[in-house]
Amino acid sequence: MRKQCLTMAAAVLAALAVAGPVQAGKVMPGQEVVVDMDAHKASGSLNAARHSADKMQAIGCFTDIGNATPYARGYCFANDIDGESVVCWSDRQEVVKMMQSVSAYSYISFQWNTYDQQCDGLRVRNGSDTLP
Repeated sequence: MRKQCLTMAAAVLAALAVAGPVQAGKVMPGQEVVVDMDAHKASGSLNAARHSADKMQAIGCFTDIGNATPYARGYCFANDIDGESVVCWSDRQEVVKMMQSVSAYSYISFQWNTYDQQCDGLRVRNGSDTLP
C-alpha cells in the first residue's frame, strides 16, 4: 500500500512538472489600454500595457511638486494600440493621493474634461484579479 502511494505521488508530481505553472483564481479580463476620446475616459492595467505585444500601450499616473506651488499635482496618462493618447491632471489632494496609490499591477480608469484636461474622475483597483 505504501509503495502504491509513493508511486501515485511520483506520478502526480511528474504530471505537474510537465504541465508548467498553474494559475488559480479570477483574472480580470480586458485589461488592455483603451482611450475613448468621445467619452473622455481611459482605462487599463499597467502590467497588461507593459507586456503588450504591440509596444504602444502605456498607462499610469505620477505626481510631483514644483517650486511655484506648495502642493502636489498629479497626472494620469494613457496610450492605446490605435495611437490615441491623453494626459489629465489634478491638484485636488485626495485625487493626488489616489494617483500615488497606483502600483505595477493596478488597473486604473480615469475621465477628463475638455476645458482644461483636468481629471474629473479616477478609479484605482489593486486586487488579486489584476495580477498577471
